[in-house]
Amino acid sequence: MAGEQNNNVILNVYELMDTSGGGGGDQRPAYASITSFFSKLLPSTGFGAYHTSLDVDGFCYSFAAGGVSKIPVANKHKYIPSHATFKESIVLGSVVTTTDKNNNTSSTVQKFLDILKENFFTSTGYHLACRNCNHFTETFATALIVPIEDLLKKNPPALKSYPTWCNRLARTGATILDKKSDKAVTGTSTTSNSEDNNNTNKPSYCDVIKEARAAVGIIDYDDDKKMAALSASISDNNKRRKQKKELSEKQKQILAKLKKNKS
Repeated sequence: MAGEQNNNVILNVYELMDTSGGGGGDQRPAYASITSFFSKLLPSTGFGAYHTSLDVDGFCYSFAAGGVSKIPVANKHKYIPSHATFKESIVLGSVVTTTDKNNNTSSTVQKFLDILKENFFTSTGYHLACRNCNHFTETFATALIVPIEDLLKKNPPALKSYPTWCNRLARTGATILDKKSDKAVTGTSTTSNSEDNNNTNKPSYCDVIKEARAAVGIIDYDDDKKMAALSASISDNNKRRKQKKELSEKQKQILAKLKKNKS
């Protein structure tokens, strides 16, 4: 039972209430008044401002202006943005993307997290509209939950269990929030590297699928031959594992019969 709980990926959702003093703790001051305005105006029309974090393997992960944080699940409600009210926790799925039999949940989580922190969700990469806490939780959850076979598809499916309303404000208000930028924000990534993250004048637009793919080690998604070869390799590995599992079950049955005969 404990193993199943550690393997679950849980989304914590907090509603960011109106504040005249600067908004949620994961926001830069320049955006706080805008979030406050939308928090007042949009709930009646089905919109709202939300902060999210992700629980997996006993720890809670979130992304803010200082980068990715990791705290024990027991303390997750202690370290949240100011004026945030807990709304709900949603079980998104379980960690299933690892393909190495020697990997466990902890090593898989850490491996994916390290790649996301180094390349996409850096200490200076936060942007309210383009790369916020909700982008992080959706990307991280997608990498952990969506089977790698699906991520290898030409048009991978989005993580259906992730609520689309969590980041609706960022997607809808992006053009307003970045009206001084050279390029209007559409909510889809066109660049995703550390150099762009470190340049505050050129925000990095989060591409959930692309960055989730990178986290699990899929980097040649534009090369059909390499993608096909990787897919075939994973399929073969899965077949071998299934055969080993079936053989193991047969061995257990034989041992059970032997014990029964001895008794």
